[in-house]
Amino acid sequence: MEVRRIRPDEMEAYREVRLRALRLAPYAFGTTFAEASSRDDDAWRANTVRLCGPEVAGFVLDRGDGTLGGLVSVTIEDPAAAEVNQMWLDEDLRGGAWGAALLGECEAFASAGGGADEHLPTLVALLNAAEGLPLRLD
Repeated sequence: MEVRRIRPDEMEAYREVRLRALRLAPYAFGTTFAEASSRDDDAWRANTVRLCGPEVAGFVLDRGDGTLGGLVSVTIEDPAAAEVNQMWLDEDLRGGAWGAALLGECEAFASAGGGADEHLPTLVALLNAAEGLPLRLD
Protein backbone atom coordinates (compact mmCIF):
# COMPACT_ATOMS: atom_id res chain seq x y z
CA MET A 1 0.00 0.00 0.00
CA GLU A 2 1.11 3.55 -0.58
CA VAL A 3 -0.06 7.09 0.03
CA ARG A 4 0.23 9.21 -3.09
CA ARG A 5 -1.25 12.10 -5.05
CA ILE A 6 -4.42 11.28 -6.94
CA ARG A 7 -4.05 11.16 -10.73
CA PRO A 8 -6.39 12.94 -13.18
CA ASP A 9 -7.32 9.62 -14.80
CA GLU A 10 -8.58 8.06 -11.54
CA MET A 11 -12.13 9.41 -11.66
CA GLU A 12 -13.76 6.00 -11.19
CA ALA A 13 -11.57 4.96 -8.25
CA TYR A 14 -12.00 8.38 -6.63
CA ARG A 15 -15.79 8.22 -7.07
CA GLU A 16 -15.87 4.72 -5.55
CA VAL A 17 -13.90 5.64 -2.40
CA ARG A 18 -15.69 8.97 -1.96
CA LEU A 19 -19.14 7.39 -2.24
CA ARG A 20 -18.09 4.61 0.15
CA ALA A 21 -16.94 7.25 2.65
CA LEU A 22 -20.21 9.18 2.34
CA ARG A 23 -22.27 6.02 2.73
CA LEU A 24 -20.38 4.72 5.78
CA ALA A 25 -19.74 8.05 7.55
CA PRO A 26 -22.44 10.52 6.48
CA TYR A 27 -21.94 12.54 9.68
CA ALA A 28 -18.36 13.40 8.66
CA PHE A 29 -19.02 15.29 5.44
CA GLY A 30 -20.89 18.34 4.20
CA THR A 31 -21.97 16.53 1.04
CA THR A 32 -24.53 13.76 1.26
CA PHE A 33 -24.35 10.39 -0.45
CA ALA A 34 -27.51 11.27 -2.41
CA GLU A 35 -25.97 14.52 -3.69
CA ALA A 36 -22.67 12.94 -4.67
CA SER A 37 -24.15 9.81 -6.23
CA SER A 38 -26.37 11.93 -8.50
CA ARG A 39 -23.36 13.66 -10.13
CA ASP A 40 -22.55 12.67 -13.68
CA ASP A 41 -19.17 11.48 -14.96
CA ASP A 42 -18.21 14.96 -16.14
CA ALA A 43 -18.66 16.39 -12.64
CA TRP A 44 -16.62 13.56 -11.09
CA ARG A 45 -13.92 13.97 -13.73
CA ALA A 46 -13.74 17.73 -13.14
CA ASN A 47 -13.44 17.26 -9.38
CA THR A 48 -10.73 14.63 -9.80
CA VAL A 49 -8.75 16.95 -12.07
CA ARG A 50 -9.27 19.83 -9.59
CA LEU A 51 -7.58 17.69 -6.91
CA CYS A 52 -4.47 17.65 -9.11
CA GLY A 53 -4.07 21.42 -9.23
CA PRO A 54 -1.47 23.79 -7.84
CA GLU A 55 -3.58 25.04 -4.90
CA VAL A 56 -5.70 21.95 -4.22
CA ALA A 57 -4.25 18.47 -3.76
CA GLY A 58 -5.97 15.15 -3.26
CA PHE A 59 -4.07 12.28 -1.71
CA VAL A 60 -5.19 8.66 -1.62
CA LEU A 61 -4.22 5.45 0.10
CA ASP A 62 -3.69 3.00 -2.76
CA ARG A 63 -4.21 -0.59 -1.63
CA GLY A 64 -2.17 -1.82 -4.59
CA ASP A 65 -5.02 -3.83 -6.09
CA GLY A 66 -6.81 -1.08 -7.96
CA THR A 67 -8.85 0.10 -4.99
CA LEU A 68 -8.37 3.12 -2.78
CA GLY A 69 -8.61 2.69 0.98
CA GLY A 70 -8.63 6.34 1.99
CA LEU A 71 -8.50 9.91 0.85
CA VAL A 72 -7.84 13.46 1.96
CA SER A 73 -7.57 16.82 0.25
CA VAL A 74 -5.81 20.03 1.17
CA THR A 75 -6.49 23.52 -0.15
CA ILE A 76 -4.07 26.43 0.16
CA GLU A 77 -6.30 29.25 1.39
CA ASP A 78 -3.81 32.05 2.01
CA PRO A 79 -0.11 32.41 2.87
CA ALA A 80 -0.66 31.21 6.44
CA ALA A 81 -3.36 28.56 6.20
CA ALA A 82 -4.38 25.36 4.52
CA GLU A 83 -7.70 23.55 4.85
CA VAL A 84 -7.93 19.77 5.09
CA ASN A 85 -11.11 18.18 3.73
CA GLN A 86 -12.65 14.79 2.98
CA MET A 87 -10.33 12.89 5.32
CA TRP A 88 -11.43 9.26 5.48
CA LEU A 89 -9.94 5.78 5.82
CA ASP A 90 -11.49 2.35 5.49
CA GLU A 91 -12.14 0.99 8.97
CA ASP A 92 -9.48 -1.73 8.71
CA LEU A 93 -6.83 0.94 8.09
CA ARG A 94 -7.61 3.17 11.08
CA GLY A 95 -5.53 3.44 14.23
CA GLY A 96 -2.22 2.86 12.49
CA ALA A 97 0.15 5.02 10.53
CA TRP A 98 -2.01 5.58 7.44
CA GLY A 99 -3.89 8.61 8.76
CA ALA A 100 -0.62 10.23 9.74
CA ALA A 101 0.80 9.40 6.31
CA LEU A 102 -2.13 11.07 4.54
CA LEU A 103 -1.80 14.18 6.70
CA GLY A 104 1.94 14.15 6.18
CA GLU A 105 1.39 14.46 2.44
CA CYS A 106 -1.00 17.36 3.06
CA GLU A 107 1.58 19.08 5.23
CA ALA A 108 4.33 18.57 2.66
CA PHE A 109 2.12 19.98 -0.11
CA ALA A 110 1.07 22.96 2.01
CA SER A 111 4.63 23.65 3.19
CA ALA A 112 5.81 23.63 -0.40
CA GLY A 113 3.03 26.10 -1.10
CA GLY A 114 1.40 24.03 -3.77
CA GLY A 115 3.63 25.95 -6.14
CA ALA A 116 3.96 29.15 -4.10
CA ASP A 117 6.78 29.51 -1.57
CA GLU A 118 4.93 31.91 0.72
CA HIS A 119 2.51 29.23 2.00
CA LEU A 120 3.89 27.85 5.25
CA PRO A 121 1.14 26.25 7.35
CA THR A 122 2.13 24.04 10.25
CA LEU A 123 1.38 20.43 11.01
CA VAL A 124 -0.48 21.59 14.13
CA ALA A 125 -3.01 23.49 11.99
CA LEU A 126 -3.50 20.47 9.75
CA LEU A 127 -3.96 18.14 12.71
CA ASN A 128 -6.53 20.48 14.24
CA ALA A 129 -8.49 20.34 10.97
CA ALA A 130 -8.56 16.55 11.24
CA GLU A 131 -9.84 16.46 14.82
CA GLY A 132 -10.47 13.07 16.30
CA LEU A 133 -8.21 11.19 13.92
CA PRO A 134 -6.32 8.53 15.86
CA LEU A 135 -2.66 8.87 14.98
CA ARG A 136 0.74 8.72 16.56
CA LEU A 137 3.29 11.50 16.43
CA ASP A 138 6.32 9.56 17.67
